[in-house]
Amino acid sequence: MKEPKSLKILSPEEIIIDNPWIFWKEQGEKKFLQNLKKMGQLEPVLVIWQKENYFLVHGYKRVLALKKLGKKVLALEIEKTSPKTLGLIYFLLNAEKRSEYHLVKALRFFSAADSTLAKEEWALLGLNPKSPFWDHLHFWLTLPEYWDDLLLQGHLEISQVPWLSQFSTEELEFFYPFWQRIKWTKSNLRTLLTLSLELKAKGLLGAQLKQELTLFLEKKLSPQDLQTSLLQHLRKLRYPTLTLAQEKLARYLTEISKGSGWKIQHPYHLETPGLILQTQVNNAEELNQAIQELKDIQKQNPWRKWEDFLHA
Repeated sequence: MKEPKSLKILSPEEIIIDNPWIFWKEQGEKKFLQNLKKMGQLEPVLVIWQKENYFLVHGYKRVLALKKLGKKVLALEIEKTSPKTLGLIYFLLNAEKRSEYHLVKALRFFSAADSTLAKEEWALLGLNPKSPFWDHLHFWLTLPEYWDDLLLQGHLEISQVPWLSQFSTEELEFFYPFWQRIKWTKSNLRTLLTLSLELKAKGLLGAQLKQELTLFLEKKLSPQDLQTSLLQHLRKLRYPTLTLAQEKLARYLTEISKGSGWKIQHPYHLETPGLILQTQVNNAEELNQAIQELKDIQKQNPWRKWEDFLHA
């Protein structure tokens, strides 16, 4: 006969841990294991008893760690209740888990037909069903579950949903490897999404372009070089005339600074005539040389062909 509800000492094998209301099945890090070995289990895990078995409610990492250490588990049996309530208990007892990834994992569980939450229960999770963020979260739920890892790794954010929602399912799946492979800077990702949507609007996001972009993935490029190469390719397709003018300007600036230690850049897409001149000196002698080289560049007047580039 089963003991009354109380603290119990159980073998890890007696506890079923892979339960749907445990959204975040995370392994304990090395330090967690070391602390548990040194200090012992200071807090019981929570379990329920049903169908002649103990089911874990809270304490996933502790059970796994204690199993590795070959130790028994201190467990507190709580009243058997619905899966929805068990999910709420698990979420609220993991107050530190408030990232977009964790919210999505919880929503995937609570969006099940038998786990629908009332308004006040959503409030417990810090969610407002009338907010734009709510709508963005629910769009994310239409994506395959393996996309959630992009949130966990910081490769995508829920704030990008307004852009993502403008792509078809097929188009999103095409871009998935690009987002899976590297973590884009926010500005580069915004540029990628914007350029892709503009090309889509022009009917240019077709099979040929997809094949061209896929070739970049096959190259052994660093994350930064991959981002730069992809964006340059897309920008050239989106703004062919402007790109040609910028390339001509870049060649011109390289030519007039050739042989010197100066580098001249124009990062403003021809919107302004501002130029950035850079060099490096290590002593007074190199400084004097750099000044003379700059005077030689001044004589050539980097802006003398400016109108030619504007009307390229």
